Amino acid sequence: MADRLAVTNRTSRRRGTLKRFTTVNNGAVAQTGSRRPAQENRSDTSENRQKRVSLHVENTYRMQPSSEERFSVTKMENLMSEILDSRLKDTTYNGEKCSELAKELVCTIIAKTKEFQWQRYKLVAQVHIGQNDSQAVQVASRCIWDPSLDSYACVSYKNTSLFVVASCYGIYFE
Repeated sequence: MADRLAVTNRTSRRRGTLKRFTTVNNGAVAQTGSRRPAQENRSDTSENRQKRVSLHVENTYRMQPSSEERFSVTKMENLMSEILDSRLKDTTYNGEKCSELAKELVCTIIAKTKEFQWQRYKLVAQVHIGQNDSQAVQVASRCIWDPSLDSYACVSYKNTSLFVVASCYGIYFE
């Protein structure tokens, strides 16, 4: 029995825990104790691993969308016009709140666009807001894309105190 006692003691410092291992004569290593308590809220626990659902998706080998799945410019322009009309009807220009308003409009446009369920399209929305003070503004953009698959919709809105230019780009992701 005495020859089965620990021959050497060593410690292991891995991931913030300190554990003591004992080497027995036959070469087996056994854990004899730990100095620090184990972390309870780890994200890699066995329970969390079991809760994850692995989804395996097969390739479709489609290089182009069907006619129903294409980005529709007219649908998008109508949607953005409705959003801008309903949200900005009684709004006055306020320079401090325009950035928040632009973010809100972008989020609304993207959320409503997802209802169309255009699969494999990446959507990019931009909203420019400025004070309507009889000035001229030109908004331009350049993109590298496939003109047969990708498209964009652009709508402008103007009331007595502000102007808005909203653009949404639909880029097909193969």
